[in-house]
Amino acid sequence: MTSFRRDPECPTLAELGEFASGRDESLRPHVESCRRCRALAGRLTAQGAVVERPKAAAPAFPAAVPTRVAAAYEALGDVVIAATPDASEKLLVCVVLDWRPKSEACTFEVAPISTEVVMASEFDVVLERGDPLGYPALVEVWNHGTLVEWQISERLGRLPEDASAAVDALYLALLGDENAAVADVARGVAIESDEDPRAAFQEAEAERVRRFWSPAARLYSEPAEVREKTVGGLLSEWLERTGWDVPGYAAQLGWPTNELVLLCDDAFEPQAFPPERVGTALASAASTAGDFEDALRRTVGVDQFSPAAGATPTQGMVFARPARRSKSHRADQAGPASDSPPRDAAAGLENYVTRAVRAFRRASAR
Repeated sequence: MTSFRRDPECPTLAELGEFASGRDESLRPHVESCRRCRALAGRLTAQGAVVERPKAAAPAFPAAVPTRVAAAYEALGDVVIAATPDASEKLLVCVVLDWRPKSEACTFEVAPISTEVVMASEFDVVLERGDPLGYPALVEVWNHGTLVEWQISERLGRLPEDASAAVDALYLALLGDENAAVADVARGVAIESDEDPRAAFQEAEAERVRRFWSPAARLYSEPAEVREKTVGGLLSEWLERTGWDVPGYAAQLGWPTNELVLLCDDAFEPQAFPPERVGTALASAASTAGDFEDALRRTVGVDQFSPAAGATPTQGMVFARPARRSKSHRADQAGPASDSPPRDAAAGLENYVTRAVRAFRRASAR
């Protein structure tokens, strides 16, 4: 059987197909002088075969580059990228909700952006692919926080008018505006159970962005005596500032008055006082979930999760303990300490704090 070795100068089979079909006569001199190409061209002509040039596969979606132009002035819906010295390797893409000029610094209230569209809740705005992002995304309105102007490293542009209006409406609804036009906002549904995977997702997202809010928190930090408040201190100060009395706020919560008194006096026993009730009661009193968590950790300690001999407190029962017993005071009175708290007690404290913070966030978002 005769075989022909392809010379490096020989055309490809596709190119010979072009010649055989009469579309490319420029190859004729080579074909007439090359036994291999003459034989192949003759076979292609006899078979009537036309070999098409391979075509590039079409992209799955239009690969248009999004338009990104920094706006000439600040406005709702601006998409920015922010950094934080607390995590220099991280960046945050977010949408501007509001801004507050200040003599020493300008601050921005922003909502983080996530690409996990399937995790949308009732306070997430779902964005379609478009300028200036170029990909589908969530605007996590529920997860909003404050940036200082110097944290903004890049301005990508502004959301379309309808998307900006949707973000604004949901933000107003989150702040309690009952007239906010949210009927046509593309968003998810409410999270009704801790088993919903979106609940865990939101906890992870809140933790992811927390460090970006630190510079503004330091800028507006209150005096030390205010920052060191306990749960009872925060709640009592808020009641006084807003004009609520204890019986009135207890009635608003649907609680017996004595339970709210225990909370105001830091006199509740956490093993018998559900953490969800603590988080709900403090939802308006604390500025952020971080402030609430700090106050809660100053109020309860790991020793309160080590059951006393013969004591079996049950869920739903509320026991009082001596008022204003701070964690440091308990430590001073406890005598010689062991090397570390019992593992079950430490886990109990962390579980209590986690559940309370989760309840705080949900109540704050209503």
